Amino acid sequence: EDYMKSKDLSTEMKDMVRDFFKVRYGGRIFDEDDLLNELTPALKRNILNYTSAEILNLVPFIRDTLSESMRSQIASCLHAQIFMDGTNVIEEGTNGDAIYLIQTGIVEVWSKFQNEPVNLLTDGAYVGDVAVLLSTPEQPVRRTATVKPHPTTVVTCAVMHASDFLAVVEQDVHLHEYLTFVALQRKERMARFNPMTFDPSKSNDKSRFAEDPEDVLANAMFIEVKQAGPSGRDLVKSDEHQKTREKKRERADIRAAFTKDVRSRLSEDEDLDHPMQGRRNSSLVQASDMRRLSSQKTSNTSDEESPRSDGTQPS
Repeated sequence: EDYMKSKDLSTEMKDMVRDFFKVRYGGRIFDEDDLLNELTPALKRNILNYTSAEILNLVPFIRDTLSESMRSQIASCLHAQIFMDGTNVIEEGTNGDAIYLIQTGIVEVWSKFQNEPVNLLTDGAYVGDVAVLLSTPEQPVRRTATVKPHPTTVVTCAVMHASDFLAVVEQDVHLHEYLTFVALQRKERMARFNPMTFDPSKSNDKSRFAEDPEDVLANAMFIEVKQAGPSGRDLVKSDEHQKTREKKRERADIRAAFTKDVRSRLSEDEDLDHPMQGRRNSSLVQASDMRRLSSQKTSNTSDEESPRSDGTQPS
């Protein structure tokens, strides 16, 4: 307060500073890293799992898909970051070095070719995945959108470095493929706002991808929590609520349908002259082809080395 008074900050600026410290520290200021480093590894891991439970239960693919081991790995890599009006979470055209999980607040998704936000996201959504998941050493992908806090909210994000995120999701081939498909669809969606690269005459209904399942599921959870009132956060943390088989089955069906739809569209649009189509050179397809060829080679080698029925080796 003395500092703000000495700098003669405006009332609005003072309120923003107070809001920041209230959200970031809850009225208590201490060095969390120093405290955690004093603990044993096991106790530190348990505390990180506990304090990260809320955000991990808000993000659909983490809540419904990841094992406890993978959740613990993510929890150990997260760090909190606060964004207020006038700051960007990510900026279009920059390199992607992190994934941002939205814990509280509302963010706007902007394209530099539009005069208004193209999307709004809130608790449980995540951003920054396109550049992280679709980049290769040979072909880096830059951020396709600018994401900034809505003017009326303070946004809290759990941030995870790109290398840490990839190290976790690449442990599950199917999860990595699904998240890559989500990123491809998001990139396609943003490309439609660029008049220099998107040609409507070469597009048709088949190239319109399905609605983003992660955004849809996160928004559904957000509405559920808000409708639950003051106890909404307890609802999110409830094991019974989170592990209801019917809800998990519905979400799994959404993911399966989405993945199947995008697979089909990528295949059908392969020969179209669209900058976001023709995926045969993508790292995803290359990886799939390499796995298939490796499997075939292993199978052929096995057949060649197998003894004949008479006990002799093939010539």
